[in-house]
Amino acid sequence: MSVLKNSLNYILVLGILPVYLYSQDVSVLLSDVTVDGYTEDIVVPVTLINPGHSVGGFQFDVIADPAMVEMTGLTPMGAGSDFSADYTVFSDGSARVVFYNSGGPDGIPMGNDGIVLNLHFDGTTVLSAVLDLYIYDLIVSDDDGQIVSSEGGNGSVTIGHVIYMSATSDTGDVLETVDLEINMTNSGIVGGLQFDIFDTPNYVDLTDLTTTDRTTGFSVDWNDVAVGDRVVLYGPDNSNISPGEGPILTATFQIHEDAYADDVGVNIRNVIVTDDIGGTYWIATADSGTVTVTPGYIEEPHNLAAQSGMDTQVLLTWDPPYGPIPPEFSEDFESGELPADWTVLTNGNGWNVTENGSSNFWTIPSHTYYAVTNDDGF
Repeated sequence: MSVLKNSLNYILVLGILPVYLYSQDVSVLLSDVTVDGYTEDIVVPVTLINPGHSVGGFQFDVIADPAMVEMTGLTPMGAGSDFSADYTVFSDGSARVVFYNSGGPDGIPMGNDGIVLNLHFDGTTVLSAVLDLYIYDLIVSDDDGQIVSSEGGNGSVTIGHVIYMSATSDTGDVLETVDLEINMTNSGIVGGLQFDIFDTPNYVDLTDLTTTDRTTGFSVDWNDVAVGDRVVLYGPDNSNISPGEGPILTATFQIHEDAYADDVGVNIRNVIVTDDIGGTYWIATADSGTVTVTPGYIEEPHNLAAQSGMDTQVLLTWDPPYGPIPPEFSEDFESGELPADWTVLTNGNGWNVTENGSSNFWTIPSHTYYAVTNDDGF
């Protein structure tokens, strides 16, 4: 792009002219904006604050996180109306912006505090999202082409309606049932939703789900998944949940007979909420609930011993409780692969089944198949 190349030569004169760094007093700030879902042209103003130096131009990189929108244009504004602006979009969704005065040597005089540029993004495919806009690799020059110290300010784009999910708390003892409400705050109508729910530690079982006043006429189904249960809430007659806040489901759990005294986290994950035409809302939060188990399972004493022969007393000693015992299982991995129904976690480079898991750092004695994870890189 020849214009972009010329503008860079105009702004970035490193290696041609001496570079003098002034005190950092130029700021280039992205704005926080809110727009409707499916907005074709999202406009993000850029504010220039330069109390101590004139500005001949600047360049910076910008990216949305997550990268759901892409830059489509630039519009010089205000004190920068006579400037030119070019941009390049890269494969990762980021863009490089160059803002310069191609018509003459005069820059924006010192003392400016206003919008000098609008960034344009295409949001036609996005119903709902909260996007952070990050500015980086900022370079600012004065009207003599000298680099001045500067700082950038990030912005954000809130698109459409977002969803807030949460669960409440309850208290119970072993074999008792507890009820937690699943709450949702939605500013747009909801046609249906799905989420996974699981407990940590595994002390409770989901036994029932019922709708509330907000979801009258809806149906709810759930089934076991690898970790916890998957819940689906939908309207058989295409009904919708109106905008509002409050409980949409009541979840009933039974506490295990061997659950120790503890606070059990009831976690909501993998949430998908759609509008009446199937568009997906952005999930701003999905806060966990809590089941407080008290007094919980009372473990029998271990290695109880009584000392006799003492006047008017018997001295008892025993080992302290050692907590829940994991269930026993047996797996020798001789099939050469991990069982299909296993969930595996590691901070290393993944689990695999092999006959030789040795590395440059240690040797594992020869054996038949076994499971191993390698964390040499950590």
